[in-house]
Amino acid sequence: MSLLNKKNIRIRVAGLLIENGSLLMVCHKKNNRSYWLLPGGGVEYGETLQEALAREFEEELGIIVEPKDLLFSIDSIAPSGKRHIVNLVFSCSYLSGTYRLGSDKRLFDFKFLSLAELSDVTIYPSFKKQLIEYITGADNKRVYLGSHWKK
Repeated sequence: MSLLNKKNIRIRVAGLLIENGSLLMVCHKKNNRSYWLLPGGGVEYGETLQEALAREFEEELGIIVEPKDLLFSIDSIAPSGKRHIVNLVFSCSYLSGTYRLGSDKRLFDFKFLSLAELSDVTIYPSFKKQLIEYITGADNKRVYLGSHWKK
């Protein structure tokens, strides 16, 4: 592939924060469509992955977290080739702060979702099965999950 045809790969960090068996998720709304994501976002040049994740939690939810172990890595590659996101999911623990929704215009809501609620919502990247297995203890291996693009 020539340098002129190369596209950028976006690196997105996300945090798995569980309280009382429920998973903290943020809801984005775009084009009158809503979907859920693990809190997180893009890594800025010069930031470590864990620094980026801590910053994103503070910006999106107003809380301070401690990023811990890398749990999952997931590619999200659009079939059209227009987007390629590498998602790196870390376990996190809450340290301090009051939960509130940040000012990013895509942010619509946040909530600790139970396993039943998680089963009924659209999440991106599409790795709901692996999340549920991790939360229930059915599969606690750290793993590369492959490509999970979903429209």
